[in-house]
Amino acid sequence: MVLTPRDLEIFRLLCRYRYLNSEYLHAFVGGQSEKRFKERLGDLFHEGYLDRPQRQWDFAVCHQGPVVYESGERSEQIGQRHFTNLAHPVTFLRAHQHRQFQHSTMICHVLAAVDLLTHRNPAIGFIGWNEILAKGPVSLQSASRPFAISVPIANSTEYGQIEKSLLVPDAIFGIRYNEVGSIKFRFFALEIDRATMPIVRSDPRGVSYLRKLLAYRRMIELRLYKSFWGLPNLMVLTISTNENHLQHVIDQATEISKAPSPFFFKALAEGNANDPGVAQCHLKFPWLGADGRNLDITKVNS
Repeated sequence: MVLTPRDLEIFRLLCRYRYLNSEYLHAFVGGQSEKRFKERLGDLFHEGYLDRPQRQWDFAVCHQGPVVYESGERSEQIGQRHFTNLAHPVTFLRAHQHRQFQHSTMICHVLAAVDLLTHRNPAIGFIGWNEILAKGPVSLQSASRPFAISVPIANSTEYGQIEKSLLVPDAIFGIRYNEVGSIKFRFFALEIDRATMPIVRSDPRGVSYLRKLLAYRRMIELRLYKSFWGLPNLMVLTISTNENHLQHVIDQATEISKAPSPFFFKALAEGNANDPGVAQCHLKFPWLGADGRNLDITKVNS
């Protein structure tokens, strides 16, 4: 099998994102015939260059959507020779099976949709966590889990008994805005909510979305994103697959936030997240802030 430059780009993308479906891969690398492109992915799969994660077949609607791919053993061997300096990952997903496969895949697709937005707009550029790490403090670069941060929070919405809460975003990324005569930056922590986590618990020490929001609030109040991660700013983006669940999350964020709030929200059905064109439209449309403001992530002054 003779590999083409487009094949190598597919391998690089899967090193970068871990999981991408056929429609996202086609959106990145192009080609006139999407049918022929999918046939090529099939050829690469059967030759051992690509894998199709088994977990995707566990769900009732698995055959209704595009096939999800990951790197195969042969493409990883090629990647070790060709992509050492090119394929920095933009997700924190490690090379093993993920128990929450749908959650992991949605992280990849949302980040890929943001990246595609920047490809189509020369005024903005995507910044992955590796670039943030390379320019961060020495302590960040030497940490075994650089973007896990221990935050002191109270056990309720009012500060009272303080304890430590480990905060690990689903993803960290930035956007570079190329304005006339200047370059500006904004950075984001991304959380994917598939309505599996309770919003509040009777025991405030238990895992809940409120506890996560309180940890982010405290981290931002203490500017730990600057001292630990070396970032000049941070906004927290939550995407939920369930609109009703999301509204309850927004209510909690509104209750604990002060204007201007760092929390912004968007509902995005899983099927829409799997479609790169639809996902880009949703992500470009303004996000709703906990304080009522709207945020357009493609514009620095929104």
